[in-house]
Amino acid sequence: MCLLMTRRLEDRPHWQIALLLTMVMRIVYSTAAAVFSLFLHPDPQLVRSNRFIDSLPSATGVHYAWLDIWQRFDTLWYLHIAAQRYDRPAALALFPLYPLLIRAVSFVLSPIAAALLISTVSAFFLFWGFGRLASLDLPPSAVVRGALLYAIWPASFILFAGYADGMAIALIVWAIYFGRKQQWWAAAICGGAAGLVRAVGAVAFVTLAVLAMRIRQARSWPVLLSGVGAVAYPAWLRISRHVSLTDVYRHYWHIRIVPPWITVWHVVRALVANPDIIFVTNLVVLVLLCILVTHAPRRLEYGVYSGIVVLQILMRFEYPLLLGAARYLLALFPAFLGLARISVKPWFERQFWLVCILLLACNLAWLWSFLGWKLIL
Repeated sequence: MCLLMTRRLEDRPHWQIALLLTMVMRIVYSTAAAVFSLFLHPDPQLVRSNRFIDSLPSATGVHYAWLDIWQRFDTLWYLHIAAQRYDRPAALALFPLYPLLIRAVSFVLSPIAAALLISTVSAFFLFWGFGRLASLDLPPSAVVRGALLYAIWPASFILFAGYADGMAIALIVWAIYFGRKQQWWAAAICGGAAGLVRAVGAVAFVTLAVLAMRIRQARSWPVLLSGVGAVAYPAWLRISRHVSLTDVYRHYWHIRIVPPWITVWHVVRALVANPDIIFVTNLVVLVLLCILVTHAPRRLEYGVYSGIVVLQILMRFEYPLLLGAARYLLALFPAFLGLARISVKPWFERQFWLVCILLLACNLAWLWSFLGWKLIL
């Protein structure tokens, strides 16, 4: 059935595939969350242990089941910033563009509805951009299957939650797509905006610079502007005499920036001494996606981008180790290009429906833990 559906979509425009995929997954994740709300009764002590949270909406009613249940972890920070701006030093760890958009849309919708709408629209642009970028190197069948696997990959529900990840990845993907099409101004705008959404957005500048150097054309100079977004926010913190991002991470989020080999050493020690299910799962996802990157179309910019993204994750040292790695690795889109490339092989095609079911089941299990306050992404 999955194969029949994907074959029918192969001749559709990429935006239609992305729209259908976004609508289906929004319904799946929202319905799952609504059903889970009937059984999940978060422990107040566990909730209060999560940073600044003082109160939450009553865990009853239709509004809670379909909207308020998504008020978890970083979503609460984004909603707080949208309403109160950066009134707490710990809030400075979250970049400004996403909460700014929530604030704007909140004139029409409730803040949580605004956050979910922005994330859903971002997911649409992510799948659309992924499809167009994949189509430059892969056949239509691989493009459709790759987008579907991206949407159901474990932790991908976060693309539809009140998080900025989907927006950041969408802007990066479109920046690289425009760069490959030599539409430099569009690439620079997307890359610059990505730098205002999440720290990983800065990688777009490096990737576009690699593309521009390979082409060696004077008209590619706008890529220099794609780094403005990544520089602007830290510069504002300095000018306004706020604490630096490094200090915010260290003092308020207990995250240190270390050489990657230190993280690797501690990961090996933890794997031998005291592994737990979340740590092992994050490690397996990290290794698996790194392997999949090797199956992506062989392009220098993809290799550079993937290497920097993985290094960023390994340089982020905190306990528990590799905390949130599965979520951060969603930005590793070349791995999903590699997965798309593998998906059209006969041995994979025969098991495609089973792979989809298993991935979606794992994803919903992560969603259950996330909504139950037991999994920090």
